[in-house]
Amino acid sequence: MIISNLSSPTILPEYQNLLQGLENELAEQLSDPKPVQSAMDVEALEVALQNTCRQFADRVAAVKIQASIDSDALQEEVQQLITLQPCKVRHQGIRHVNIRFSGGSLIEISVPYYARKTPTKKREKGMYPALLLLGVHDRCTPLLASEISRASASLCSLEEARQVMNDRGCMLNIKSIRNVVKRYAARARLAQQQGNSDLSVEAKGIAQRKVVISTDGGRVRIRSNKRGPKTKKGRNRYHTDWREPKLMIIYVVDEQGRLDKAYSPFIDGTMQGPDQVFALMAYYLKKLNICAAEQILFVADGALWIWERVKKLAIELKIKASSFYELIDFYHVVEHLNALAKMKSDWSEKQRKSWVKKQRHNLRWNEPSSVIESIKLICKGSRNKLLKREREYFIKNIARMKYHEIAEKNMPIGSGAIESSIRRVINMRLKGPCIFWHSDTADEMILLRSYHKSGRWSMLNEMACKPIA
Repeated sequence: MIISNLSSPTILPEYQNLLQGLENELAEQLSDPKPVQSAMDVEALEVALQNTCRQFADRVAAVKIQASIDSDALQEEVQQLITLQPCKVRHQGIRHVNIRFSGGSLIEISVPYYARKTPTKKREKGMYPALLLLGVHDRCTPLLASEISRASASLCSLEEARQVMNDRGCMLNIKSIRNVVKRYAARARLAQQQGNSDLSVEAKGIAQRKVVISTDGGRVRIRSNKRGPKTKKGRNRYHTDWREPKLMIIYVVDEQGRLDKAYSPFIDGTMQGPDQVFALMAYYLKKLNICAAEQILFVADGALWIWERVKKLAIELKIKASSFYELIDFYHVVEHLNALAKMKSDWSEKQRKSWVKKQRHNLRWNEPSSVIESIKLICKGSRNKLLKREREYFIKNIARMKYHEIAEKNMPIGSGAIESSIRRVINMRLKGPCIFWHSDTADEMILLRSYHKSGRWSMLNEMACKPIA
């Protein structure tokens, strides 16, 4: 179907033709004398009707898109976008482009094409600015690109996403799905880096509220090519080393210290290391105007890469010390108590459990200084380096073990939110037997999966659809 040269007087007859076509198709299905006698017949009928309605919706959308492309208003925006290009491009005529719509239809649209004028016979690299302004990338409508990317992020593999899209009439191969997903994520990340995301509404939601920040790392196997000869089939040999993706979460708690479900958390992550995840954290916190929050708690495990950067983050954001608290996850600290007790080979199992129980109670309800003194006592005279390492862990982090004080403020004493996020975002999609990722692809999937699991897909979609000069 070709839709071109539509002007205002001709749109109405075109819609009449579309409506007449839909009416004829539905009338044909209604006049079918074959009765519906089983569940399979009902399912087949529903599928046929849905396919008809989807194709009709695609044709209507194509008419509207073509009319918009031909309008003077969009042409003015096209000229403005062209002036922002780093290289001068010229109008190269009207070209017919096949656009795939969310209903699965492939419809031809007439679009102005712009490219650099090259003196050689080489094929010029150009653009369709009208399509970019309408959010049409990779010959897919914005809704279709969003649905493909969301299916790829929510399901276990691209193959499952392909099957789901095919079942609803969008016949796509794995390569097409992979390209759409990668470029969708890349556009969203670029828009984020350029500061094109508006979080003003979300910033109002944390004003005078209790905000919790946390970060942690997961495990993913990253594929990298080996040097040397290829296989007999001409394929590259590769390493599959374990790497640690970093994830962060920002969420609001209610008066009881529980995650406020009315305010969706912000989850994001990266394969680029601790500095990058703290840069992401700073980006979100600045956009959210974190200084307007009543109380801010940073809770995580005892990893050095975290706490070395927390103070710098607070200084960078100019957070008041009176409203900012640092806390090591209570349950990680208890694990260290258990590890320390196991090193006492002269203790019985009953003595170990009794000691851990007592120290855990003191840690939770009293000042941690009594726990430190008890640890120093059992380490006295010992040359065990592991015992001394555990002792130093508690001494170094004593200021981050004020669990009774934090609990009284009705704020969490554990980092369960980030632990759960690691499982849902990374482990359930990127980690598994014989699953290897390229670093950039893993980065993109973490972004998609984070926004999907945090319930903020519409925000990600808005960033991915914005035209970037």
